[in-house]
Amino acid sequence: MWFLDNLTQPAATVLASVGIIVAAVITFIIGYLSRRQLDRHHKATHTLADIQELRRRFVTTSAQFADPSPEVRLAGVYALEALTNDWIDHNRNTDAQTCINYLCGYLTRPYAPPTHDPHLRQTVVTVDAATTVESTYQHPHDDLTVRQAITRTIATHLKPDHQHNWSNYNYDFTGAYFHNADFNDARFYGTTTLDKAQFHGDWTSFSEAQFHGETTFDEAQFHGMWTSFGEVQFRGALTFGKAQFHGETTFSEAQFHGMWTSFDEAQFHGMWTSFGKAQFHGALTLFSEAQFHGEASFGEAQFHGALTFEKAQFHGEASFGEVQFHGEASFGKAQFHGETTFGKAQFHGETTFSEAQFHGETTFSEAQFHGETLFNSPGAWNNVYFDWDTEVPYAAEGSKPDNVKPHDWPPTVVEPTP
Repeated sequence: MWFLDNLTQPAATVLASVGIIVAAVITFIIGYLSRRQLDRHHKATHTLADIQELRRRFVTTSAQFADPSPEVRLAGVYALEALTNDWIDHNRNTDAQTCINYLCGYLTRPYAPPTHDPHLRQTVVTVDAATTVESTYQHPHDDLTVRQAITRTIATHLKPDHQHNWSNYNYDFTGAYFHNADFNDARFYGTTTLDKAQFHGDWTSFSEAQFHGETTFDEAQFHGMWTSFGEVQFRGALTFGKAQFHGETTFSEAQFHGMWTSFDEAQFHGMWTSFGKAQFHGALTLFSEAQFHGEASFGEAQFHGALTFEKAQFHGEASFGEVQFHGEASFGKAQFHGETTFGKAQFHGETTFSEAQFHGETTFSEAQFHGETLFNSPGAWNNVYFDWDTEVPYAAEGSKPDNVKPHDWPPTVVEPTP
């Protein structure tokens, strides 16, 4: 059996080698898993420490906003900006939202303009035997520079190309005070609330901004010499209910894509207001009881859904030249006190001007009425001209379409009811 002994010796060596390899592999795996567990534990501990440190920073930073020194509060703005960015880097969006809420909350605090001498709020005079005078100065609590810094900080982070972009968060500016607010090209993807906000300074600009969530400006007031929403895009529902614009205002080439847009009871006090080439794509657009005290232009605007200007008042010149009304349109009980034109306007759906008041010269030259259009019972009908009218200064250029009512033309004026 000597050959069997010789045969088993190599096999035993092989088996022993395999056993050593298996043991080494098991040892490696155990070590690897242990290291992974230690790494996870270390990472979790490190992350927890980071979060605790960030929250300590929030407590410290927020306390700066209560300091009487404007320099300390201003430093707090930039410290909170850095903290917000750190939260974003840690993918802690809820904590980042908390920081943004704090910045917005500061803007909503009541604002008191500074005194004539903002650096001297109290003087204590003590005359001693040497007739020396001691004056005590206190830091003013004027915070206009702080508010402007917050506004600039937020606006900067709303730019589409900013490394730390804040566009996905919600903004509650209810009752906020702004001065020369510049939100040009800003992107708002969350809910944006500006109800009762006060916009002061020479100007306010939201030109080319985009609002993708629900947006409200109800009872907001714009006090500057001019306000611009030129080329702005509203992708969600929008309301400017009872908003007041005291200077020149433009929504030229603005786009309204939300299901509904409301300017109900808004007041435009400036010398001119423009919605020229604006596009309203939503199902419903409301200008009920809106008041335009200066020149109002909607030239070449397009309304794709239902529209109402019921009880709206136009006290200056009003232009609806080349406007396209693709859905139902109502100007019931609207008042036109200045020169008004609907030249080359196109009415594709049912339209009513019933009980409207035309006090100034109003022209519908080359206007097209594709749906039933009612001019029943006007409250005033002074110098209103259509292509089929023969009154001076226009010569008749066609006959009244059957879809324009009433049949007996011109309409009979009915004393307006209160």
